Amino acid sequence: MMRPLLLGFLVTIGACASAPPATAPTPAASVASAIHLRDDWRSTVIVERVDSIMLALPSGGHQLQRFHRTAGFTLSIGSSGVASIRLDSLRIDPAMADDATSSVPIAAVWTGRVGDPAINAFRPSSGNPSAAQLTAVVRGLLPRLPVAGAQPRSGWCDSATGTTSSDMFAVTERRTATWSAGNVGGAAGSTTSVQLWEDFEQQGEGSNQGRTVTMTAQGRRTGTYYVGADGRIISVKLADSSAISIGIPQTHELMSGVRYSWTTARFLPAGTP
Repeated sequence: MMRPLLLGFLVTIGACASAPPATAPTPAASVASAIHLRDDWRSTVIVERVDSIMLALPSGGHQLQRFHRTAGFTLSIGSSGVASIRLDSLRIDPAMADDATSSVPIAAVWTGRVGDPAINAFRPSSGNPSAAQLTAVVRGLLPRLPVAGAQPRSGWCDSATGTTSSDMFAVTERRTATWSAGNVGGAAGSTTSVQLWEDFEQQGEGSNQGRTVTMTAQGRRTGTYYVGADGRIISVKLADSSAISIGIPQTHELMSGVRYSWTTARFLPAGTP
C-alpha cells in the first residue's frame, strides 16, 4: 500500500463568471481614495495553516490526515513595488517524514512584484528546490490590487495559467479570481476589507517510493484581506476546499478525497518575535 501522502499548499482557479458578483462601483469614488499597498514597508508575518485531508483508499478504507503549520516570514516591499519574503521559522505538527516542506531552509527568500497575477509571480531565490513547496502560501499573503489601486466598493478579476509546485507534484495550474473592495475608512487606524473568490484546477505528476504518482485537484478559495488606512496589511483569512484525485499508473490504483485548509496571517511591526 502506498505510504501516506502530504499534498502541500494549494492555490486556486476557475471562471470569473462563476464567482459571487462583486459589489458595483460607486460613481463618486475618487483616485485619491483608492486602496494601495504601502511602499517601503517591512513587516513580520505570522502564518498559521490547518489542513484536513480525507482519502478513500483502493482497499475500501479511508485515511484521514490533519496537520498544523506555523511559519514566520519577514516581508519587505520596496518603492518600485518589488516584494521580498524571507522564511524565518517553520513548525509542523505533527511532524511527518513525507512532508517535503520540512526541508525548506530557514532564510529561504521569495521575490516578486506586488499585484502580479502570474502563477509563478513569487519565486524562491535561494536556489533550494524544496523552497518551492511553500511558494503557494507565500503567494497568498498579498492581495492583487489593480495597478491604479482598488476603488471603494469596486470589483475586478484576474486569471492565470502556469506551472508551479505542490508538495511532491510538479503541476500545471489554472485559476481565476474575483475581487471586491469595501468602503475606505478616513480615520487613522481604520481598515478596509478586500474580498477574494478564487476557483482553481491543478494537474500534476510526482514520484513516491520510485513510482510515478499523478494528481488532479479542483476547488475554491475564499478570503478576506484587511488593509489599514496607511496601506499596510493588518491580517488575512483564507479558506480552501477542493476535490482531489491521486493515481498510480503502474498499479492502476486510484484514490479520491477532499481537502479543507484554513490559513490566517498576522502582519506585525518588523522585528516582532
